[in-house]
Amino acid sequence: NTKYASNGAIEMIRVRDFYANITHDIKIERSPNLFLPDDWTKGFAQGLKNVFKSIPGFYNSTVLEIGVGTGINMAGLLSLPCPPARFIGTDISQEAINASSALALKERWNVTLSQSDLLCNVSDDTLANVDYIVGCIPQVPAPASINLMDMDNFAHYYESKGTHWDDIGLALNAALLQQAAERAPHAAVILNLSGRPGIKCLQRLFIENGYKKPSICNVTMVKQHHGTSVAAFAVMENNGRDAFEFFEDKDGKIPICASAAEQRRLDGKNVYHYVYVLIGVPLV
Repeated sequence: NTKYASNGAIEMIRVRDFYANITHDIKIERSPNLFLPDDWTKGFAQGLKNVFKSIPGFYNSTVLEIGVGTGINMAGLLSLPCPPARFIGTDISQEAINASSALALKERWNVTLSQSDLLCNVSDDTLANVDYIVGCIPQVPAPASINLMDMDNFAHYYESKGTHWDDIGLALNAALLQQAAERAPHAAVILNLSGRPGIKCLQRLFIENGYKKPSICNVTMVKQHHGTSVAAFAVMENNGRDAFEFFEDKDGKIPICASAAEQRRLDGKNVYHYVYVLIGVPLV
């Protein structure tokens, strides 16, 4: 499954493109079945750096990442001048765990990596020592036509949870917050979330699932994926829901409704939206 460039060389991801202040440059081999780092990744990396650089004792912390993927955040955090004391990574994809494990072995990092659906396979003893749970996980419920057993789909879709959060693609994140609040009530949670539903809705996501009103760690403007329909959002707006947040321009100066965003998408025109990195602290 190795991906090659046109000249026959293996395509690599430079960690320094996402974590500029790491102690040494690291390159990660691309895999076509894993989520490739992009503008979402850059925004998440910046948000994590914004949080952790303000914590004097971060070097004594334990970080658990849900959805470790290629290992980009593992590499970035463990290569900071003051890295966390311990890194734990999980992913629903065994291929992601294999890729991250190979990277950790190459770099001689002492990490714990395991296959898990959210926190299901993480022991209570492990969670008892976690200080931060971080994640950028899928925010599109899988339509009937999608086979989630296809490895590539794990990076983009999740199985519907049957809650109202499915309507806006946040049910998997809601499930993570619920599990974390119950099993790791001392840990802060940092999530990378699409701003399409609006910041107030994202704040309610935390509040309704056991957390105080979250703080904003970073905001990034990204391009809406041309292959992802927002027609369902347009229907919700037409039925009286508050407007979703889309923009005609990358500077965020021309807001548009979901119907206009969907029409632009169908016409092959660009649509933009914010991505927020939020940190929530449990109520208890």
